[in-house]
Amino acid sequence: MNDGPPPGTAGTRLLDLAREQELAGRPAEAYDTLLSAARESTGSTETSCEALADALVEASRRHRRSGRYGAARPEPGRAGTGAAEPADRDVHLLLLSRLGESLRLLGRYRDSETMLRNALALAEEVFGPGSLAVGRVCNSLGVLRKYTGRFDESERAYRRALEIVEANAGAAHPLLADIHHNLGGLNHARGTHAQGEPLARHGLELRQRTCRPDHPDVAADKAALAALLHALGRMGEAEGLLRDALAVFEREFGPEHYEVASALNNLAAIRYAKGELEAAESAYLKVLAIKERLLGRAHPELAVALNNLAMTVWKRGRPQEAALLLRRAVDLLGDEVEREQPVRLACVRNLGSCLRAAGAVGTAGGGEGDRASRRTTTGETP
Repeated sequence: MNDGPPPGTAGTRLLDLAREQELAGRPAEAYDTLLSAARESTGSTETSCEALADALVEASRRHRRSGRYGAARPEPGRAGTGAAEPADRDVHLLLLSRLGESLRLLGRYRDSETMLRNALALAEEVFGPGSLAVGRVCNSLGVLRKYTGRFDESERAYRRALEIVEANAGAAHPLLADIHHNLGGLNHARGTHAQGEPLARHGLELRQRTCRPDHPDVAADKAALAALLHALGRMGEAEGLLRDALAVFEREFGPEHYEVASALNNLAAIRYAKGELEAAESAYLKVLAIKERLLGRAHPELAVALNNLAMTVWKRGRPQEAALLLRRAVDLLGDEVEREQPVRLACVRNLGSCLRAAGAVGTAGGGEGDRASRRTTTGETP
């Protein structure tokens, strides 16, 4: 295997292209671009995630031994101090992190874990356990572990990231706002909404210090806070924040974007809570259509949209249709998430109750359906 091109050349250009594709809501294209960058920067033709991760780690070590570092440069598209991130000086580490995040967006959670674990070990080796590079990877691991239902591990990763950023950078660093946003989202997933609200609100306040009021990151923070406020019964404030966020997302990204779908989902949940079921169903159908186009029909994240649509059509008197949607949701989650992950539990329980309502008693798999509620849908924290 050869050393590949020096960091900072073709690999860096491909990283920038992948970022543009991610921002445009094209995660599959972004992953292919990152894969090309990884192969170019290592000279490797490996196809498995484990082998490619090993190749990136070894390439980083070879380049460090030979002194071939890339030039430090600011991360594109982020607000803050403008200072270069440590990871930008090691393209192989940056590729590991970005591939891990991209695989999560594609719903390949186990492969994402492989990449991010290797990224964490390499960041600790290159820059030290208290470095900002380690903090960034810990934040990414926290996000992944929230999605898979490993909430305690997620919180530990976020808390480590928070300690690192607070020790190394000021309040203007964008990662500090990101972590507070994500801790709020973790509490939303756990159902500890009152604990999550001050974290999400502080994240929004931090972001507003460094970004213009109509920046997409501010909008994402508003949407995350709104999901918690909705869960706490503060519908009016939640709806106002969501409408503000949706207007920004549609202006910046167009109508067919992941952030647009997330905001529409949470607005639909408010319609559902108000008993406006026809409007809720129409919105949930739109959310599902957008996510299927962006993520593909086999992505595990579709389970949230399927569950919410199922609860709505069931409440409108169509339990057989709801059961089909819920069965699909359970199948999509498969073994990518923990058995006790809340979305999976909700889908399994709702499916059991729905099948009994449709006259198919005993086919739901276990007794979990006894604890189901057909009165609630699931919000999202972007």
